Amino acid sequence: MDNSLHVAVPPPAVFGIILLMGVGLGYFLPVRLLPESLTLRLVAGGATCLVGASIGAWALLTFRYAHVTPDFGNPVAHLLENGPYRYSRNPLYIALSMVLLGFSFLLNTAWLLLGVPVLLFVLGRTVVVKEEQYLRTRFGERYISYSRNVRRWI
Repeated sequence: MDNSLHVAVPPPAVFGIILLMGVGLGYFLPVRLLPESLTLRLVAGGATCLVGASIGAWALLTFRYAHVTPDFGNPVAHLLENGPYRYSRNPLYIALSMVLLGFSFLLNTAWLLLGVPVLLFVLGRTVVVKEEQYLRTRFGERYISYSRNVRRWI
């Protein structure tokens, strides 16, 4: 059995590509999302980014406390079922999506807002499906039971 997970582009790179594309489109073809209120943009964007970053930090701390590497593509020794993984099988990807949503508010560009479903679609089709297949093979019935009880997203 292959102990690693192979995908063409790692999830943080997908996030970065969509972020750069959204910022570029917003610069050349501005489509505003909110009124030009800096306070509104800072509150909405800051709060959304903070929630996303907090979920991501919680997920990474869960890895650390379990002595499991969060390094994408490396073999996993344990199935995480605690922390944010009690509520979602993909809290790190939810965190990336929330941060992207927060940036759409902060930078006031609808292009980044449109990037959120694109990010979730791309990750779902190119990464999550492969991760789930890998985890089913690696952990068998334990993962199948976990996936029945915990939603893929939220």
